[in-house]
Amino acid sequence: MSSKNHIITSMFCLLFMSSSALANNNIDKNYESALIAFHNEELPTTIILLKNILQEQPEHMPSRVLMAQVLIEQGNGAAAIVELNRARAGNVDSDRLITLYGQAYLLQGKYDDALDASQLGTRSAKIESELQLIRGQAYIGKKQYSSADRAFSEALKLTPKNQFALLGRAQIALQEANVDQALGYIDLSLDSAKPFINGWVLKSKILHRLGDSSAALSAIEQALKIDNNHFSAHLTKAMLHIERQEYSQAEPHINLILEKIPNEPRAGYLKAILNASLPSDESATNESAEKKLTEVIATLAAVPPEVMKNTPDYYFLAGLTNFNFGNMKDAHRYLSAYLNYVKYDIDTVRMLATIEIQAGELNSARYLLSETNTAYPNNPDILTLLGLTYLQLEDSSKALFYFEKVVDSYPNSPIGVSNLARSKMQSGDYQSAIEVLSAIKDNKINGVQIKLLLIDSYQNTQKYDAAIAIAQELISEFPNDSFFQQRLGVLYGLNEQLPQAKSAFEKSLALDENNIISIVHLARMDNIAGNYDIALAFLQNKLIQFEQNTLLMTEIADSYLLKKDLETALNWIQKSYAQDPNDFYVVAKLSRILAKQNKTNEAIEVLGEFIDNNPKEPQALVTLAALFQQQNKHQQAVLVLRDYVEKSQYKAKALITLAKAQLQNKDNVGAIQSYKKSLVEDSNYLPAYLGLVNLTIKNKDEQFTLNLINSIEQLTQSKSLAAVLKGDLYLALADSDKAINFYKQALKYSDQRQAMLGLYRSYKQKNQLNKAIPELKKWLKKYPNDMLAAISLADSYKGNKQLQKSADYYQILLTQYGPLPILLNNAASVEFNLGNTDKAKKYAEQAYSYLPDNLAILDTLAWIKSRMGEHEQAIALFRLGLTKDFDNAEIKYHLAVTLYAQSRKTEAKNYLIEAVESTQTFPEKAAAIALLKTW
Repeated sequence: MSSKNHIITSMFCLLFMSSSALANNNIDKNYESALIAFHNEELPTTIILLKNILQEQPEHMPSRVLMAQVLIEQGNGAAAIVELNRARAGNVDSDRLITLYGQAYLLQGKYDDALDASQLGTRSAKIESELQLIRGQAYIGKKQYSSADRAFSEALKLTPKNQFALLGRAQIALQEANVDQALGYIDLSLDSAKPFINGWVLKSKILHRLGDSSAALSAIEQALKIDNNHFSAHLTKAMLHIERQEYSQAEPHINLILEKIPNEPRAGYLKAILNASLPSDESATNESAEKKLTEVIATLAAVPPEVMKNTPDYYFLAGLTNFNFGNMKDAHRYLSAYLNYVKYDIDTVRMLATIEIQAGELNSARYLLSETNTAYPNNPDILTLLGLTYLQLEDSSKALFYFEKVVDSYPNSPIGVSNLARSKMQSGDYQSAIEVLSAIKDNKINGVQIKLLLIDSYQNTQKYDAAIAIAQELISEFPNDSFFQQRLGVLYGLNEQLPQAKSAFEKSLALDENNIISIVHLARMDNIAGNYDIALAFLQNKLIQFEQNTLLMTEIADSYLLKKDLETALNWIQKSYAQDPNDFYVVAKLSRILAKQNKTNEAIEVLGEFIDNNPKEPQALVTLAALFQQQNKHQQAVLVLRDYVEKSQYKAKALITLAKAQLQNKDNVGAIQSYKKSLVEDSNYLPAYLGLVNLTIKNKDEQFTLNLINSIEQLTQSKSLAAVLKGDLYLALADSDKAINFYKQALKYSDQRQAMLGLYRSYKQKNQLNKAIPELKKWLKKYPNDMLAAISLADSYKGNKQLQKSADYYQILLTQYGPLPILLNNAASVEFNLGNTDKAKKYAEQAYSYLPDNLAILDTLAWIKSRMGEHEQAIALFRLGLTKDFDNAEIKYHLAVTLYAQSRKTEAKNYLIEAVESTQTFPEKAAAIALLKTW
């Protein structure tokens, strides 16, 4: 490029960057103007400003959130939901959105949705209080008044004198005819500098209940003085006038509501009364009543055929015929009718139970089979079906009981023994399954099935040599069986005997060129070795032979995925999906590739369609939940995973998956319950213990945590792990001395990084980082590549006021590990404190360019800009940070200081109060408290 062209290009870039910065600056100014208008209750102005912002920059998430708030203020819940969904898709912090979702659903009368949206957790008192208020109003909507009152009471515990909660309790008292109690709550509510309009509305209703309509009218007039457009106040005033037969005075209030909301049902009802009461009005026909009457008549029209009644055997024959042809719904209807005439007929019960088990109606099948077993005990078909029912209900102990009874009667029955082994395998008792199967593995009748189950049991216990030995027995017995060679190849692969695995797959294919699984495994061995083109050539050659084979096409898609060729991978997986949309393996691959291409909604649609068509495939629910989590729709993920738990065969593990999703949804209480349920399912399940203990430590539940740690120690026989967990507990309890003692104990047992980092955090908690420095140095001599320990040492230098030493050490780490965002961010903070502001800003901007969604990095950059006088840019960043973590006390403190510098003192003070009153700790909290006193 010529120097002239280079200069022109550079000028163009500068002009582009300037115009971009100008546009962003304009958006930030408009947003601040919108906020000011909103706080001044100028809602139309706010909407105009926000629409301008969103037209220019649709992904400006603070504007989306504010737009939702405005719509809620205007009573437009449906439109607010649209904005909230967009904000959630933009990864706005769920704590910022959770109360807004609840309010929006309440406005629409969607009370179940409001309850689902407002799940309680361990957030700040302010948020939890607001959630309790939403739940209370939703319970009132559902007429569950005791639940509502409990919610309002809990809200008052969190925020005493809360007007909304007092109004809620008054509302419930009024509903229960406790008018004096209601009046007491309402008067407490109105004893405020700025009483809510709803307080006067409720007071009017209470006075009306007491029979004082004049005082009730006076109260509602006070409400209308606050807001002359308040529909509920107009509605109440209209009702009072109608009751007093002051129809002409009621009419303007009703007309005002119907003009704004033509289909408002209560106003419509009052209008009907008004019309009926006015002399000129005619009676309207009740079309809805006629419509309902017609529906009732239609529902009562059907009767069973008389011939079927008079000849019950026809019911059985019709049921049997439909059962044999797979018409299960009709079969169930006819067979159920037959049982009314011939109770506990074994053949009928067998067919009915089979239909119900297939349909997932397991409790119904269990009841029918249990009743039949009582009437006709020990029938092997009934016992087997009972065992299968309990197996699907995941009650392994009862399944074992019934299968053992079958085996007692028929000890050499391969079906009986196989079912017994399956029940033991489901409960995770593979060793017992091995013992049961080994006793009859040489049984001549269906011994192959027994040996295959043995292979599965050995494989699940990672006893690959034993599994290989059984597979080789099968091959000796059936040397020309391709499947057994393929099974042996898989076992060799798991045992990391790759040459033997390849040889087994090649033999399998030589015995049966149609063995697609062996073809796939051979291709995978090339892919594992990085020979993608060889694998692709092999698969595509086989696809010529096996045209439209879904497994081969899926494997080709996988190979392109490994080559990072997403477009071609998608093309191949779509071909496979077109062939078989009900194959979860194919559907999972398709959804994965779509998600990689940022087509998450398409992936969700594909999974949703699969789940609708295959309701008994629980793993699809896990995949769907993961996609919802990618979209920041954590509550939807939790709901999907609840369904997964219900359908899963391994509830202990499924409950852990649910607990982790609940934690992402910030529902710690729900997560604790799920971990506990997991332990009920399997009292030795270590992941459940570890997940639960981390939460009880966070909740500072000392005694329960110690009990859990003792159980973990017994289960793992690890004193080191137990000591680390005790250290974590006492660190959470701010008992630094005890924490240090336990971490040192753990380090005596073994070198545990968690103990070393815990020791550093304990010294930091005691403000004794000088003691952490030698410990960390000693550790880093032994483990020089432990970056977290190195960062802890640099932070210890900073905390010990050795700023230059900290800055120098961060330079060493940046050289050693490269410009990692965490290192740049921490270095920026140290350099700023040293007075190297330009260098600090450069590091902070570089870190932010790498990780713009990281709150700590965003806050560092914004705080540096704020202290350098770049207030507007800083405010925009802080606002963005609060959309991602609405309750972040440190960001609120920094924003408060910055707003104050802009002379926006009222808003600044509100944020500073929230930061100080938060239970969160942050390094500058003492400074924040001191600053508030001066304000």
